[in-house]
Amino acid sequence: MSFPIIRNKLKLSLYRINGWQQIKDQNQHKSFGSSLEWNISEKNTLNWQIYLGDERSAANPDFRLRFFSEWNWIYNPEGKFSMTACAYWGLQRKKEAGNSTSNLMWWQANLIAQYKFLKNNAITSRIEYFDDPNGVQIVNINDLALGFKTFSFTLGYQLKLFNHAYFRTEARQFYSLTQSFQDNNGNPTSWGTWIVSSISLWF
Repeated sequence: MSFPIIRNKLKLSLYRINGWQQIKDQNQHKSFGSSLEWNISEKNTLNWQIYLGDERSAANPDFRLRFFSEWNWIYNPEGKFSMTACAYWGLQRKKEAGNSTSNLMWWQANLIAQYKFLKNNAITSRIEYFDDPNGVQIVNINDLALGFKTFSFTLGYQLKLFNHAYFRTEARQFYSLTQSFQDNNGNPTSWGTWIVSSISLWF
């Protein structure tokens, strides 16, 4: 359900959903989501999103209420140069021994810039920090008690093939404060590198 609060400036959307990124309901408890979008000007938009729901499931039987809040700033999305900033914070309640509960938190912040050149070509760059000390979203593959904490730096290229298709490739360099990656010999390391390419189609 969505409706304007101030015509063409402020819009509120409300959602009743199955759960956190769930197509099929996992626990019969419905979740709540909301989005508040503010069009400050032709080039600037702010939005604030909230998620609230019970996350217990067969995979995570001890999870209970999850609260998540995300903020976004979008600058000049249709222009030659554009930027997006995002920050979010999550809180997961978890059942512990003796009917006590703990509060597990994670958060992230990033900044993305894009520059369009020639026709249908663009380069993108991204800097990000992600902190999940309790492994709510990402479990450290090296089984470290410090959780998953990492910086990443990205440089990418985008080609618009036609109105409903894009080719994208990017190189992403990670640096972890907790040696969350592995080298070619399977040993823990602070550095990781990804190079990913994709073709996106929509109808």
